[in-house]
This record gives sequence, C-alpha cells and structure tokens, in this order.
Amino acid sequence: MEWDGELIWGVDEDSVYAITDRGDVRYRWVGPAHSKSNITYDPVEGILWISGTTTNISAYDRDGNALGRSIDTRGMRVYGLGWQSDAADSMNMIILQKPSGEPPLLTSMNLTTGDTLNLRPVGIETSNSNGLFIGQNYDRFAGSVAMLIQNIPTNQGGDRLDVIQSQPNRQWITTDPPSGSVDPGEESQIRLNVETSSAEFNWGLKGGIYSGELAFIHDGRGGEFIVPIDLEVIGSTAVKTSTELVPTKSAITALYPQPFNAILTIEYSLSEASETQIILIDLTGREVWRLAYGRLEAGNHQALISAENLGSGLYLLKLEGNFGSTSSKVILLK
Repeated sequence: MEWDGELIWGVDEDSVYAITDRGDVRYRWVGPAHSKSNITYDPVEGILWISGTTTNISAYDRDGNALGRSIDTRGMRVYGLGWQSDAADSMNMIILQKPSGEPPLLTSMNLTTGDTLNLRPVGIETSNSNGLFIGQNYDRFAGSVAMLIQNIPTNQGGDRLDVIQSQPNRQWITTDPPSGSVDPGEESQIRLNVETSSAEFNWGLKGGIYSGELAFIHDGRGGEFIVPIDLEVIGSTAVKTSTELVPTKSAITALYPQPFNAILTIEYSLSEASETQIILIDLTGREVWRLAYGRLEAGNHQALISAENLGSGLYLLKLEGNFGSTSSKVILLK
C-alpha cells in the first residue's frame, strides 16, 4: 500500500484501488497486466510505480493511464516498492526483494541510471516479506523508516510487522550552503548546523560531550581526511511551554530567513492542544512537503524545512489543525 498525501493506494491482482482515510473507494482501475502486487508513489512527479513479483516496474498516472516508462528489475523477485524522497545520489526507489536462498533484502535504485545499491537484509532466510511502506519524517531524529510484514514460520516466532530505519533524518544536521564546488586555489566556508533539541517531540540530546568525525572526500585527487569534532550540549533534553504563556490564537508567528536558501525555520503558536500538520504547496497547487504531528500541546513550537529537494520559487506554507488553517507565502532562492 502507499499514501500520496491524500489517498491510500493498493493493488490486488489486476486492480488498483485508491481509498480515503475513512475507507471510501475513490478510484478503481484495471491495468493491462495481471498479478500486480507492489505499488509506490513518486511525490515529485506525482506518478505511481507498479509491478508484479517478476515484472518490470511501470509508471502510471492517478487515472490509470500507462505513461510508457518501465524499469528493468534485473531479475529481482520484487515483494514491495517504496519511495525515499530524500535519498542520497537520487536512489529514490526502494525495492524489497528476495534473492534465492537468502534473507529478504532492501535495495535502492536510481531510476535515471538504473544503478542499484543493496541496503540491508530485513529478515531471515525462511521468511517471506511483503507490503513495503516508507514512512517519511518518522520523527525529527530517527528519520524515515521502512515498514513491512514478515511471514515467518510459527516455530520461528510467527508473522510480525517490522519497523526499520531506512535512512537517518538529515534535517537535524544541515550545511550552508547545502552543495557546491571549490575551484583549485580557492577557499570556501561551510557552516554546519546541528539541532540538539526538539520542542515538538519533547526530545533532545542530553547535556554533555559528544564525539564525532567529519569526513572530507576530494573527488579530484581521491582519498579523504578526517577531522575529529566534539559537540557540547548545554541545557535540558527538552523544551516545554509554560502554561502561563499560552498564545491567544493559533498562527504562524515567524519564518526565517526569508527568502531562504537551505533551511527555513518556522515558528508557530497553538492556542489549544491540537492534531497539527504543516504543508508546503507550490504555485501549481501541488503539495511538495508535509510534516504531520500527533497531538501537540498549546504553546509555541518550531519546525524546519530542508530545501535540498526543492526548486527555487514562491511557495504557500499552511498550518492546519483543529483550529482550522492559516497560511503564509515563502520564497526559496538557490
């Protein structure tokens, strides 16, 4: 199954279904091939990718029209498809495959070049995994997760639902500029931004010293050099809103920098506890980014948007909750 931000998509034999979050069938169409078992959604192009276990992966629009694009699975037996929007090196397509005599395996693919990269085994040799789903923005620090059903013999523990980290969330560690190049004889300054706490999730790094490394790879000469770093976190592990400072209305209170280039900081207030989500919409009305929370308490909150996968232009930022919705325009300049 797959979620496109509006509808839940699923496949069954020769049919493709789109249902609302209330279970109402919005679309149903029959494709030209039988035994469809895998589906995922590309939010950038707004298209569906569908395959059977042994068929190529084909592109369709939401109305069921074949788009004439097909991806060779190179002999893989495919048991699930997922989409990783912020994958490195454009390896966005995530394939759940089952090599003969081996455990199920997650493999990423670049749809432009056809390059693949085996990520990790996700089961045992005797298991049969199905129904891959990639959850984006699982939380600020855990990142995206892969969810799949493991069909395991009863004597080995029985069936289970696995939730596996598919890619760390890079929003809490960002660079400014996000990308670029340095010519011979020139210098460049790169700022590393590290967010150590999250008011939204009431979570953060505990106070103390954290050791790490920065790896610099020179693509002109080859090789790399390592710079050891220490990060000192001062203060508590979470930011809580004082009940004495409850805002009088729910609103977006600040957006900065504006225009933004790499990271947009959003500050907003909630006058009451609310299920809350933040949505970014481009000029065509297409949703390009969404961050959905559970129930947030009344108070002042903050969120970040990374522009890594967005193009320059004017966007509409919407804050939605039990209070209704409010919006503001933002400009991205790269």
